[in-house]
Amino acid sequence: LTLLPALRQARGRVVFINSGSGRNVSPGMASYSSSKFALRAFADSLRQDEPALLVTSVHPGRVDTEMQRELVAYEGGEYDPGKFLRPETVAQVVANVIATPPDGHMHEVVIRPR
Repeated sequence: LTLLPALRQARGRVVFINSGSGRNVSPGMASYSSSKFALRAFADSLRQDEPALLVTSVHPGRVDTEMQRELVAYEGGEYDPGKFLRPETVAQVVANVIATPPDGHMHEVVIRPR
């Protein structure tokens, strides 16, 4: 982490965009889920090792992206964008994390489509 000294000095905020797969595994997705669990562990470790930093993991459910279109096709389903989070929704959640007052530290946010 070449940015770590600057983050320490600024008492910065780090937001990791993870995945629902960083909390729950999915059949046939071992590599993807493993990478997301590793990202979650990295965020948790960074939070403990660097108490001056505010470290948050955001775990959105499925987001209306090309990746989801491909995944639904792989699963043999029919794609309905209304069943997925909009990218703008995830961006707003991240903006809310960043806007958390300085006396609060949001460790983890889980957001799912309705």
